[in-house]
Amino acid sequence: MTTADDMKRFQGALAALSRSVLKRASTLDEVFGEITEVIADALPVERVGIWLFDESRSAIELTDLYERSSGTHSRGVTLSRVEYPRYFAALDADRSIAADDALNDPRTSEFAQDYLPAFGIGSLLDAPVRVDGVCVGVVCHEHVGPPRRWTPTERMFAGSAADITALALETYRRRRAEAALREREEELRAALEAARMGTWSWDVETGALDWSEEVSFLFGRPGWVPTFEGYLEALHPADREGVENSIRAAIAGVEGYRVQHRVVLPDGTVRWLEGRGSVVSEGGRTRMRGTVADVTERVTLEQSLQQAQRLEGLGRLAGGIAHDFNNLLTVIVCAASELELVPDEPAEVTRNGEEILEAAEVARKLTTKLLAFARKQPSAGRRSNATELLRSTVSMLERLVGEHIEVRCDVPDDPLWVPVDESAFGQILVNLAVNARDAMPSGGTLSLSLQHDPDAPGGDLGRGVARLRVADTGVGIDEEALPHVFEPFFTTKAEGEGTGLGLSICYGVARQAGGDMSVRSGPEGTEFEVTLPVVADEEPALRPKAPPESAPAPATARVLVVEDERLIRDRLVRILEHEGHVVTAVASGTDAIAAAGEAERIDLVVCDVVVPGTHGEALFRRLHEAQPAARILAMSGYADETGREGVDRYADAFLAKPFSAPELLDLARTLLERSSPRLARPKEA
Repeated sequence: MTTADDMKRFQGALAALSRSVLKRASTLDEVFGEITEVIADALPVERVGIWLFDESRSAIELTDLYERSSGTHSRGVTLSRVEYPRYFAALDADRSIAADDALNDPRTSEFAQDYLPAFGIGSLLDAPVRVDGVCVGVVCHEHVGPPRRWTPTERMFAGSAADITALALETYRRRRAEAALREREEELRAALEAARMGTWSWDVETGALDWSEEVSFLFGRPGWVPTFEGYLEALHPADREGVENSIRAAIAGVEGYRVQHRVVLPDGTVRWLEGRGSVVSEGGRTRMRGTVADVTERVTLEQSLQQAQRLEGLGRLAGGIAHDFNNLLTVIVCAASELELVPDEPAEVTRNGEEILEAAEVARKLTTKLLAFARKQPSAGRRSNATELLRSTVSMLERLVGEHIEVRCDVPDDPLWVPVDESAFGQILVNLAVNARDAMPSGGTLSLSLQHDPDAPGGDLGRGVARLRVADTGVGIDEEALPHVFEPFFTTKAEGEGTGLGLSICYGVARQAGGDMSVRSGPEGTEFEVTLPVVADEEPALRPKAPPESAPAPATARVLVVEDERLIRDRLVRILEHEGHVVTAVASGTDAIAAAGEAERIDLVVCDVVVPGTHGEALFRRLHEAQPAARILAMSGYADETGREGVDRYADAFLAKPFSAPELLDLARTLLERSSPRLARPKEA
């Protein structure tokens, strides 16, 4: 029979457990340990255990067992549904299992062979632990001794204790889920911060805009939560209409929201952002939710790649035009210079020829600039000491820019050898200094610095690169013009004040040397950076030529002309025949090889570097093998790497187009004078 003291003891125990469970922030093992101890003392009973189902609900595992007499806790025993089916069925169906005589009660008699006698258990009072109506475990009250009759009050207390256990389990799982959620939120926040990305939400009807703190940082306005109109105001003026159109299309369901746009920070800096979002309906209201990310670095890289590809295409076009133009100039110059070879020409004819040559020289300089931009200007492989060149050029640059501009120069002590000749490096310095001067009409500062970056990839044997920086404090370059500054003939100067080739030439020189050139500009000024690979200070070895021989050139030499342009080919034949030579002319490498093989003797080969069929090194090698005693004069408007290698290895001289008739004849005489008198080579059978 239950007494008033029993009721009071039960109520106090339940109240204490409820308070403890709700306020406890410790582990689940500690909570279960306190529950089993309080129940064992209140009931009282020798053994109290809490068992929980596994995920498959095929077994229960003992998570805490308290033995009152010894005051100890244990765990780890497992009971399976297969071995004790009636007991598990009772757990699923009953509010409690009150087995006064546990050995004979059909719900618990399955334990009579092992579990019950092993511990001297005579009675069981087991209360299932239910969460959301599902049995997730059981609180077992085990009486050691003879059978015990469980009173209704004790059974009610056991059920309430099981409910508190369920509450403890739910509380623990909820707190663990909340902690995991906080951890995930922190990880997400850290990931968004690392990715420079934020989240936003916009109520389309009210215009209320809410976004994460990271978004306000991306807009350069920490803590700022604007209206939709304020958001649009922060966008770059040129991008506002496009963003609004994308938003309207997303709301109309035409397409998803994804747009790249610029924002103008309070300090005037421009940043590229990418917004993504979707339209959702919440409670009859239309909202847009999404993310915004800083893509400035990606856009900058994409623009650099596009600019490089555009410049590469322009370079190929410029090189092709210049090459074709040089061929035409060769005909014009040769024809005009032939007038000098004709005696007793009228003065007016001679004067006209001189004017033609002057105009052709102006055109030649223009094609030279185009070829420099196209990186196809023939190079002798020279290298120069950039440190010494910059140091010695400073005084000249000071005079060039004027007294109203202060020139500062930072030059390293050690020499830095780069694969450009002195004139090309000086051209870079002068062009950049002139641009800086024009950007500072009211005065300012021109800063030049040269630094060695040994860790950058490039250079001979991993020597790194030299970085030449030229910066001014001028007005800066307009944002629209900045992507085009390296394009040939592009200029922001007034008509007649610039050709638009200065920067393109610098860019071409840097790229031809295996380096690069970049520009940064803003309200504070502009900085150009030229990177060039650092090389050894020795000049590359050239193929030794045979020493000149003293025998005079034959009065009538046998000459093979290889040129695919008909006008040039005919003009060369005319010039050489006028000199008294016997000339054979062909238009392709294949025909040249055949002619060289069939001829008994060839004294001089005048050959374009790039012709149809076999050309370049392969052509020169075959000509040399067929006529080893012949001198080879190579000519071209420009030559790629294959052609240049052929020139260096097999040709005795190189003649750049356009050239005049006297230049051709003088060089031909020089080469023929090196030749020895020889017998005609017999034809092969």
